[in-house]
Amino acid sequence: MAKTRKKNPFYLGFHYTAPNAPWQNNNQPEHYLSMYENCPFESVPPLKNDDLRDQLKGYYASITAMDANIGRLVDWLEEKGLLLGDSMKERDHLVVYDEYGPVRMIREKEWKYVHRYPYGPHELYDILNDPDERVNLIDAEEQQDTVAAIKRS
Repeated sequence: MAKTRKKNPFYLGFHYTAPNAPWQNNNQPEHYLSMYENCPFESVPPLKNDDLRDQLKGYYASITAMDANIGRLVDWLEEKGLLLGDSMKERDHLVVYDEYGPVRMIREKEWKYVHRYPYGPHELYDILNDPDERVNLIDAEEQQDTVAAIKRS
């Protein structure tokens, strides 16, 4: 199959229900919920009740779980020889499009960039040093060349 793969185009469409409601804690895996237990959610308006906080934890947990499963899918496709190159090391990046927004996510070996049209908020994460994506580097002066290079890809 790997030999024919190099001669033929390949498209894979797959769809998640995440991050659509319900977002309550019992609808998300505990592993991902715990990642947001102490999150201040600084990018949203002030939280006035615990129910809203629980929904935000569930929302972000669903996105994180989806991202992790996209990684699992890429690993599986690599094992089956369905992607060009032997590994992510040989490919420049993987592009994921969201049907709403629209949102463009580019994931490279070292970086994850999220671009929300038209005005953001945008995100940049150093996957090697921040695998849990806790520090958004999009506004870091020293990363502006990285952002520009990813945008050109």
